[in-house]
Amino acid sequence: AWVQSKSRRMPHSPDPPHEHYGTLVRTARSLQENGLIVMAAADFDFREITYNWHQHLTRLGISNALVLAMDRELAAELTRRRIPNVENAANTDAWNKTCLQRHIQRVRTERQLAVCALLLAGLDVLHTDVTVVMLRNVLPMLRSSPPYASADFLVQREGGPGGAYKKIGSCVNPGFMYARGAHTEEAR
Repeated sequence: AWVQSKSRRMPHSPDPPHEHYGTLVRTARSLQENGLIVMAAADFDFREITYNWHQHLTRLGISNALVLAMDRELAAELTRRRIPNVENAANTDAWNKTCLQRHIQRVRTERQLAVCALLLAGLDVLHTDVTVVMLRNVLPMLRSSPPYASADFLVQREGGPGGAYKKIGSCVNPGFMYARGAHTEEAR
């Protein structure tokens, strides 16, 4: 009953992107290549996997990547290791006032708002889980190969969660999601 009594509204909006996500947008713009940023979200418990994610991208020559650090501990450790990151603990903690009481619920939802803020700022985003280890650079394929080059949004499909799958027949997994930003003069 206590959880159900909590708010079902977002604690903040990704629009305008500078309000809650100003540091993220500025950092992403400084790292972007041809308007594209590669991003993953993680917390301190996933630090070792996060280092591995970043090392694989670096080996592939992908330098336009950053980690959305969902807690201060990971942000400090990534900064110490010189891995581009943005500390997002305050935005993640804001979800504590909602019915999303489990940490994983807050992280999964907050990372989507962060992606939306980047899209609203005019950046293209490849968001992956840190468990997605790239063995080759997929960015040229996503940006120039048909049918991907004409897509505004690509996401992998999956069979769960069960309730959503039964209702709509398909679900998406944001663990590998590519989206094109709001390409307007105002967004730039």
